Amino acid sequence: GQTDRNVHVQCDFVVYSETDLPQTPEAANVIGRPLKISSPISKAGGQRLEAWLRALERRCINDWMVLVIGEDCVGKPRSKVKPVLADRLKVDFCRQKPNRVVVLYDPFKLEHSLVKESWSRLLHELGQLIKSSYQRLIGAYETHIEHLRRECRERKCNYFEFFSYQEELAAVYESLSVFDEALNQYEQLESLFEELVSTFCETGRSMPWLVNFVSLEFSRIDPLGIVNFSDPEKRAHVRAQMANLFEFKLYLFSRNLMQEYERIPVQAVRFLLGTLHQARLL
Repeated sequence: GQTDRNVHVQCDFVVYSETDLPQTPEAANVIGRPLKISSPISKAGGQRLEAWLRALERRCINDWMVLVIGEDCVGKPRSKVKPVLADRLKVDFCRQKPNRVVVLYDPFKLEHSLVKESWSRLLHELGQLIKSSYQRLIGAYETHIEHLRRECRERKCNYFEFFSYQEELAAVYESLSVFDEALNQYEQLESLFEELVSTFCETGRSMPWLVNFVSLEFSRIDPLGIVNFSDPEKRAHVRAQMANLFEFKLYLFSRNLMQEYERIPVQAVRFLLGTLHQARLL
């Protein structure tokens, strides 16, 4: 089986506004609580909650959560503590997704086992929601990447346009601290580049992007270095197809390290041999 992974996600909480919702389904994922209502649910409160859910549905947003702030129950037997409001919300609005309603107790007002349980459940449900959201969106993006890779092999797509798309996926994995998957994206990009160069040299098939790439002059050669992904200048230089063969391979070399500096000797030899071989072919 697969080993467990830890991912790191940063998020901000903002005041709900329908005008701030994403306009395109591809970008949509929202977690929010739009209003304050008390038990029993008022007609106006129910209408506002229903309007909020409809607004999310119109934007094809499936990632949402309702937090119910529980009242002080110090001294009350556990069996008598009943989150009536939460139960009503589950029945009236979240019948198919009852886990989206979470009761949360204020730890500064209440010392009770319910507090720990409520916050543990909140973190668990948020984690599940964020994970499913990323899995869905990343899965759809990976499918799109595969389609573009086929087009690139069939000369329907510029390699460096494809490079930009797949590097965005690598950036997502890197931001989540899933470095092995980020590294895998760059290894795939380098493998595809080598494949296209070999195809060009063996068959002579016209590839305008490669012809332009080969025509770039070597005005200077930078020493081997480690490029931070946040360096916008070097990244933009490559994506704009202004980098020559050595600069492009140097960029891939730095990204293939992925902060694992013990790989420098092996990657450096691989970089030099591969670059010299491709330079001879081209």
